Amino acid sequence: SRWTERFRIDGREVGGAALAAARERLRPYVAAACGEDPERAPTFFDVTTAAAFLLFAEARLDRVVLEGGMGGRLDSTNVVDPAVACVTTIELEHTDKLGDTLAAIAAEKAGIVKPGRPVVVGALAPEAEAVVLARAHAVGAPARVLGRDFDVAIRRADRDGLSLQLRDGDFAVDATLPLLGVHHAANAALAV
Repeated sequence: SRWTERFRIDGREVGGAALAAARERLRPYVAAACGEDPERAPTFFDVTTAAAFLLFAEARLDRVVLEGGMGGRLDSTNVVDPAVACVTTIELEHTDKLGDTLAAIAAEKAGIVKPGRPVVVGALAPEAEAVVLARAHAVGAPARVLGRDFDVAIRRADRDGLSLQLRDGDFAVDATLPLLGVHHAANAALAV
């Protein structure tokens, strides 16, 4: 509903004034980058990502959950060295930029997998999963795959939301999500 709902600090939405102020502090750097090479000028998403990083740094956050934009490998969020990376799903989207097959898109998305950092992988088509796991293997990133290494069982799905059991070896936890849509079960399992 609002642009600011994309930015939360300690569970609270960042105010519009704070976001605008962060973007204003970035203005001279954006102008300089545009002047240096207009062909490589920062995009709206690049500047918005930088504003988020600025807000997070000023708040001195210990942990940040950061969602990548359209891609992975060349995404402006990919400057982060994550504690863990997560590849939720891969679909034929943004094919003009990422490629026209699931494997090609997976190669771009797998660019977020960093050396030695764990990656959690959702239920992907076999050709996409193979690409993500090959990248993980190539950079020495331990990989855990939904349905193979951990799982989720939907106990109830109705207009009140979902009741789930999340399992990872001997660890199991019951959870209730006030969300409609069974796809949220996989997302919850990946998050845990």
